[in-house]
Amino acid sequence: LSAKNNTSVLDKLFLHKEEIKTLVLGRVISTVFEEQKDDYAKLSCDFEICSLKKKKSSIRLKEKIRLFVFIKKNFFKPKLLKYADFVFLNLKLLKPNPPTNPGMFDYKTHLYHQGIHWVGKVYGIENFRVLVRDNFNLVSFLDEIRFFLTTKVAKLYEKKDAQILNSFFLGQKGELPVEQAEVFFKLGCYHIFNICGLHLSSILIFLNFLLSYIGFTREKIALLLLFFMPCYVFVSGASIAILKTSIVLFLSLLFILFNKFKNTLSFLNISFIVSLLLNPYNIFEKSFQLSFLITFAMVLVLPKLLSKKDYGFIKGLVITSLVAQVVSFPLLVSYFHRFSFLAFFLSLLFTPIVIFVILPCFYFSLLFSFLEPFAKIFSFLCSAALKFVIFWLNKLALLPFASITVPTPLPLWLLLYIFAVFYLYISILKNKKIEKVFASLMLFFLIFLAFVKPLNEGTTITFLDVGQGDCIVVETLHNKVLLIDGGGGD
Repeated sequence: LSAKNNTSVLDKLFLHKEEIKTLVLGRVISTVFEEQKDDYAKLSCDFEICSLKKKKSSIRLKEKIRLFVFIKKNFFKPKLLKYADFVFLNLKLLKPNPPTNPGMFDYKTHLYHQGIHWVGKVYGIENFRVLVRDNFNLVSFLDEIRFFLTTKVAKLYEKKDAQILNSFFLGQKGELPVEQAEVFFKLGCYHIFNICGLHLSSILIFLNFLLSYIGFTREKIALLLLFFMPCYVFVSGASIAILKTSIVLFLSLLFILFNKFKNTLSFLNISFIVSLLLNPYNIFEKSFQLSFLITFAMVLVLPKLLSKKDYGFIKGLVITSLVAQVVSFPLLVSYFHRFSFLAFFLSLLFTPIVIFVILPCFYFSLLFSFLEPFAKIFSFLCSAALKFVIFWLNKLALLPFASITVPTPLPLWLLLYIFAVFYLYISILKNKKIEKVFASLMLFFLIFLAFVKPLNEGTTITFLDVGQGDCIVVETLHNKVLLIDGGGGD
C-alpha cells in the first residue's frame, strides 16, 4: 500500500525530464534548518507544492519536495523561512541522483522512503517571497524555543563547543563540523553524544527526583512529564532513537497515571508498530534497525543476565555495552564496512561523563542563563568535560588501528553469527560452562572471519566516479590493488 501511494505527480506532468525551472506556490511543512558556510547560508526543509506554473497555465497539485535555499551571507538573517509559511518560489526542480559508486549513500532511495521524488533549489533572496506567515502554531512555538536556546548556547560557549552541543542536544545537525563527525564515525562512538533513549531516560529520572524532592505526588509527576516529553523530543530533533524511547516512556507514564500494570516489552512492541505505521519505509533505515535491535536485546537479555548475580554499576555497564556491541556488529559491518574495537572501551569511559557531567551541566547552564554567574559555572564545567572527551577522541582517531575496514559479509556468515549469538545466550541461561566456552569461541572465530577478505574469483575492474571524471580500480586474484587515475587535461 505504501509503495502504491508513494508516487509523484511531477513525474506524470514532466515525463522523462530530470530538471525543471518553474514558479511555484506552496507551504513549508517541516522545521527549517539553517546552516551558515563561509560566504553563503543554506536553508533546508520539506516543502509542499500547492500550485505550479507550466507554460502559461497554473496547475494545482500536491507534491512533497526537499527544498534548499541558498542565500549570500550579507543578505541572510535568521528565520527567513519558518514552519507553515506560505511561499512563492522561483526554483529549479531536480531529480535526486542515484549512487554512482559501489557502496555509496543512496540519497535517491533515502528521499523515496520519505515520500520525496524531487529536490527543489532556490538561489538568491530575490527568488522567494513569504506571502503568509502563521506564527500561532505549536511547531513554530517550539522552533522559537529551539532558536532561543541556540542563541543562549552561542553566548555561553566557544564556537566549536557550541556547534557540537547544538548539533547533538538541540537537533541542529548541520552545525557539527565535518572533521569532527568523521572522528565520531571512525571510532564508532557517535551514539555517545547523540540524543537517544539513554539521554531522555536520564533527564526524566533527574526531573522525577527533583519533583519528588519538592513534594509532588507520583501521579502529578507523571502528568507533568507527559507534557514535557513531547516538547523535549521535538526541540532535540525527534530522531528515530528518541521517538522510540519517548513512545515507550509515554506509555509507561500513562500506566503510572492510571495505576495499571506496565510491561516494557509490550510498550516497545507498540513503539515499533507505531513507528512503522507513521512511515513503513522506516524498516529500511539503518538508524531504525540499529536502535530497535539494540533496545530489544537490552529488554530481553539484560534482565535475565543481571538477575543471576548481584552486579555492581561497573559490571552492569560492561555487560550492557558488550551486549550492544555483539548484537549490532553484523549490521555495522554490513552497512558501514568499518569497525572500531575501541568503541566498546570508549563507551565505557565516556558515556558516564556525557550522561552525568556534560548533559546536566549543559541544561543547567541554559536553565540559569538569566543568572549569568551560575550559568557561567555550569558552562565552564560542561566545556571542560567536553574538551576532555573531544581531545582524547581526536588523539585516538589518529591511531593506525583506530578503525578497521571490513568486507561485505556473506549471507552464510550472517546466519552462523545469529546462531552463535542465540547459542551463547541459551548456554548462559542454562549455566553450562562447556557450552558457554564453545559458543564464545564460535562467536570470536566468526568475528575474526568478518575481517578476512576472501580471495577474488578473478581480476575485477571497477570504474569510480570521482567528480571530474573516472578512475579505475583493478583488483587481482590475490587481492593486489592497482589504482589508475587519468588526472587533469594537462
